[in-house]
Amino acid sequence: MKLFTLKIHGMKSVLCVRSVELAVRSLAGIDAVYVDLAAGTVKIRCLDDGVTEETIINTIMAAGYTAERQQETEPASPAEQEDGLRRGCYLIVALTLIASVSAIVLYLRLLLALSFSQLLALAWVECICGLAALYVGRKIILTGFGNLFAGKPCMESLTAVGVCAALLYSIFSLYDLSAGNELAANNIYAAAASVVLLWSLWGEYLTDKTLQRATEAEDTIQQAVLLRGETKHQVTADMLLDGDLIAVQKGEIIPADGVIEAGHAAVDESDFTGSSIPVLKDKGMEVMAGSYVLGGELTVKVRQAAQLQTDENGSMTELAGSRENAADKRAALFLPLILIVAVAVSLNWLFYSGSIGLAGKVFTAIMLVTCPCALKLSQSAALLRALRQAAERGIRCSSVRPLLLFREISVVIFGKTGTVTDRKIVLTDIVTYNGVKKEAALILAASLENSSLHPAAGALKENVAEADLLICEKPQYFPGEGISAVCQKAKVCFGLEDYVRRSCRIPEAAVKQAERWRQEGKTPLFLAAGRTLCAVLAIAEEVPQSGKDVIAGLQAEGIRTILMTGDTKEAALRAASLAGIEKYMGALSPKEKLELVSSISLGGEKVAVVSSCHNDCLEECRADLRIAIGCRQRMSGRKDVADIVLQEGRLDGLLQAIRLSRQLFKVNRQGVRLFYIMTILLLPFAAGAFYFVYQGLLAQPVYILLVVLAGGLVMLANACRI
Repeated sequence: MKLFTLKIHGMKSVLCVRSVELAVRSLAGIDAVYVDLAAGTVKIRCLDDGVTEETIINTIMAAGYTAERQQETEPASPAEQEDGLRRGCYLIVALTLIASVSAIVLYLRLLLALSFSQLLALAWVECICGLAALYVGRKIILTGFGNLFAGKPCMESLTAVGVCAALLYSIFSLYDLSAGNELAANNIYAAAASVVLLWSLWGEYLTDKTLQRATEAEDTIQQAVLLRGETKHQVTADMLLDGDLIAVQKGEIIPADGVIEAGHAAVDESDFTGSSIPVLKDKGMEVMAGSYVLGGELTVKVRQAAQLQTDENGSMTELAGSRENAADKRAALFLPLILIVAVAVSLNWLFYSGSIGLAGKVFTAIMLVTCPCALKLSQSAALLRALRQAAERGIRCSSVRPLLLFREISVVIFGKTGTVTDRKIVLTDIVTYNGVKKEAALILAASLENSSLHPAAGALKENVAEADLLICEKPQYFPGEGISAVCQKAKVCFGLEDYVRRSCRIPEAAVKQAERWRQEGKTPLFLAAGRTLCAVLAIAEEVPQSGKDVIAGLQAEGIRTILMTGDTKEAALRAASLAGIEKYMGALSPKEKLELVSSISLGGEKVAVVSSCHNDCLEECRADLRIAIGCRQRMSGRKDVADIVLQEGRLDGLLQAIRLSRQLFKVNRQGVRLFYIMTILLLPFAAGAFYFVYQGLLAQPVYILLVVLAGGLVMLANACRI
């Protein structure tokens, strides 16, 4: 089975849509067609692998419309862009190495007793390598000058001015050397310009690699059973189209939003509602992608699967915007200042010496040593390293922005089910009646739930040895209510109060006990054998110790914690108390959750919301950071709206991400300080302040080469401390 997506031109009305559908359906092997008039696209699912895209395009064109592959109009993928930059880095490394060797040999020309022709050849090699490096990194230069002329100078603008000044001065010196002036060999800065371009291109490569890593999807697509008449087809959920019928069995995840056409089942919607109690679903009721069928079977009609599309362009725009870092903003002030200093110092040397060549040499040296190319390399390397460490810890970032923003978070709002509590249900209490022993009641209840997927089943079986389980016959499941079966010739019922009350009389003491447990946020379950009440058991969601430690760690960092849930206030109180959360709010509707998040955010707080992957609040709220935890699988038609996904399903990653973000900020700030310190120290040297102490200190090309090279290595070493 294959799915084709084509772009169609020429459709203007519903009649056009119908015409395209009829034309495509006339082909043998076509299973389903979905035409979107607004988007101008058609999705075609084929059962026959022999149907080709070309055949479909020709059929559509025969109907009077123009069709094309959608991917033809798409830009080069991030992976292709990264490959191009990587090849450019390899090439510029080779050019820089050759140019640097030539520059060092030129500096040692007296020691090596080189002839004039050899000097000239080395100078030509260095200049040619510098010009070749300029061609390889031309995009950076064009971007720099483009932003400069547009009145928006950036780091690339400083690089462009410095590199072009160095190469122009080197060409002028090469011409002077060709005329017989051997001293002009001291004025060729092409190797230093190549190093500057190397750091700039390497920084660009690491930036692209960072963005690509941030957009990598590591989820697996949920499988679905597609019904076509009497035949069942196993497909991936992303191949589902609007109107498809799918079968969902007991123990499976619902792969797409839809409406139940047949069947009834108990469905776990805790990802959306916050309540761990399953909901009984019947014909005509809506189900959501990501819900979990605990018992029963459903036939679901898919709704809007083909209409929901991922906003890849929007994501890439946001990621591209993240390229503008703090160093770019500083460049708007730094570039005019450096230009003023360079021009002023160069004019001073021109008036002092009367040599245009000497003034040009000083100007070139100043522009090269103050170029911030190593700063961008450092910040890109630090960010890439931080993203790698985040991935190793199970923290997946949708872009680079969330990782940078983590350090500013002042309030964290948690959901309950699957967030503060894990999905594990534990048995908390048991009270027996009519002389029944606790051990016997536990064995009876666990035997009934032995083959069930109800949340209580695992909690009961943990308290009973498998060898002690009884054999129960004729089990009957009533989703959302309870279960009954024949155990040791007696009919046994186990479930909620209203369900068990149909079989036996429940004493007032048991009702009051159950009410007390409800007030504590627990769920009471009743067990009856025949018409006799055997026991009342209480189950509740467990709050893991790791979650308690994370919340305590957040509070130690000065971050306030709030719990909000659609579950009862009693359940919210219990979860908040066990987890150590400062404030809780229960029985909230989705609208009330959104209003809560908005009110806190509008108050000036930086808010992070931690919830399940498919929670509607996570998708619609205006939090600064949206963090998903406990994802089962990615669903068809549902875009991953979370900024951060904690893939291990544990809260540990939240505290780790905050600390990693703060460490990243600290390293970046140290990198900026290092850059300014090196600039302040090297600027007098480049300006010729030590010329009157020793004339050889007047910005020799090999000195500038070593300074630029060492500066980049120091900045890179600082970035690797993350």
